[in-house]
Amino acid sequence: MRRAYMTSESYRLNPFEQSNNDGHISVINNQIYIKDAMKMGKQPFLLESDTVDVFVNGILLKGSKVVFNSDQVEWKLREKGSFFKIWVRADQLEAYFQLLESPKVSDLKPVHAAPSAQLELDGDIKLCLRRINEEFHKQGIVAPDIVSVMHELSNSTYKPVVIARGISPQAGKDGWLETYFENATSQMLEETDGKVNFRQGRSIPSVESGTVLGEIHPPELGKHGISVFGTPIEAPSGRELAVKAGKHIEISRGKCIALRSGRPVVTGDLTKCIDIQHVYEHKGNVNLETGNIFFNGDVVIHGDVEEEMHVESFGNITVYGNVYKSTLISAQNIYVTGTIFGSQLAGGRVGLLYSKVYNILDQFLKQFALLVDSVDIVLERFVRNGDKRATYGYLADLLIKMKFPMIAKLAMQYSEVMQFAGKMVPPEVLMVDRMLGTYRKSDLLQQKSTKQELISITDYMVKLHERIKDSIYEESDAVITSANGTRIETTGNIYVIGSGTVQSELYAGNQVVYKRSDSSCRGGRLVAGKEIEVREVISGHRIYLEAGEKIAVHSGSELRLVMNGAAMDVYDECREVIFIKVNGRISQIPMPKRNG
Repeated sequence: MRRAYMTSESYRLNPFEQSNNDGHISVINNQIYIKDAMKMGKQPFLLESDTVDVFVNGILLKGSKVVFNSDQVEWKLREKGSFFKIWVRADQLEAYFQLLESPKVSDLKPVHAAPSAQLELDGDIKLCLRRINEEFHKQGIVAPDIVSVMHELSNSTYKPVVIARGISPQAGKDGWLETYFENATSQMLEETDGKVNFRQGRSIPSVESGTVLGEIHPPELGKHGISVFGTPIEAPSGRELAVKAGKHIEISRGKCIALRSGRPVVTGDLTKCIDIQHVYEHKGNVNLETGNIFFNGDVVIHGDVEEEMHVESFGNITVYGNVYKSTLISAQNIYVTGTIFGSQLAGGRVGLLYSKVYNILDQFLKQFALLVDSVDIVLERFVRNGDKRATYGYLADLLIKMKFPMIAKLAMQYSEVMQFAGKMVPPEVLMVDRMLGTYRKSDLLQQKSTKQELISITDYMVKLHERIKDSIYEESDAVITSANGTRIETTGNIYVIGSGTVQSELYAGNQVVYKRSDSSCRGGRLVAGKEIEVREVISGHRIYLEAGEKIAVHSGSELRLVMNGAAMDVYDECREVIFIKVNGRISQIPMPKRNG
């Protein structure tokens, strides 16, 4: 049993009617004492309390009972209806105190009601704190903030109050690859008088054999935290970085060393691959006389790319000239110093291709699962009715036409992606294209007589879908001076560093940025995974802008803005504003002023 504490004080039964021979009850330091009656005096008795549980000789008092000096009388606070609660956050880094109702805990005293006595409590912050401290001790919370608790008791808000904080563990730094060379985009560009331009020199950045290109740093240990219970919280160590050496790289004691001269390149995200890229330099224009260019490395063209030509590279593509109605596809970055007319450019080809393939397969497999369930149900009805003429493929084709037309559309989309993908398409991706041919032609689908024949086709798709999901490709950039009637796609950024674009479509996984203050945008469509920054949108040319995080406009009107499902039309002139999504709607804020 718990005993509270107080200053000594004695109470007698009904002080107006009792005689000197009557017994009485005293409470001293919250401990109950009984004085028996003498001669013909009245023996004291206790009544059941509303605020405390009273025990006489270990038995809970119910109603009333005559008590004697020989009795052992104890009391404890009622467990139910506690006026506060204390709890600890799941990560053990914060403990909270919340007052649920006005405190009722403090001094124990008798309430006079002759010829009986009823014990109850009277409010006092010191005794409240005692009970709260007992709960802190019971839960094992170390060094609680008693001042905050006292403040809440005196100025009650009945809201959770943080009364203990631990120290968060700090995860160890992951292993990383430190490179001793600039990335490709930095190598190609320079800034002069505040303007970004291509470097004046047209030499290809390269290193010599034996050059140390970088160093692999091991992961670091984390720093342990401390919980509100004073116990250590283990910190995770950093993850080791997987680095794969290409054919022309040697890794020795964490150092990456070039085994031949050429352009160093690092690709990948979760797994880094470092190698030396071959470089093919083409002097003059690319046209029907020279033929198309397909190269497993960097391609550098010192001239124009003339109409209807195709340039494809597993490295970077750099054109020191113009591009006319042609196609440029690169596994990495694309740089064009001149103007691009009516062409198609795709940077980060593998990443773009895999991203499109993944999205199509993701939708297709979900639709296919629904199709199989529906065919099973229909086929069961046919069998129940004794009709065995309908094959599994026939019913699947029928349901695709009636209920699941998206399956045929997705199969066609996949084929269209393959047509634009170029010649260097991974074989497993082409294999799926051939398999999807079954869903593009009714006669082929109807020839499948069993469920297993259809499922076996999709098994390969599932494996490719999972492999793409686990593959993360490094972002690739496109840097252009100007473009007219052109479509550009990259997995990373698109930088416009010249006069701007006219009725062009720019799609970037990260950012679309018009770098120069005199770059203009005349109509077209800009789509970015994160941000768009346009300098001047020329009036009379309505433009579509879609971004995941923000759209910055220095000057422009006639804008169609889209951000994560929200849309907004801007007809009037706006200057130096940023559009962001707030509470489901697109809002605009002033653009911060730049220093200097």
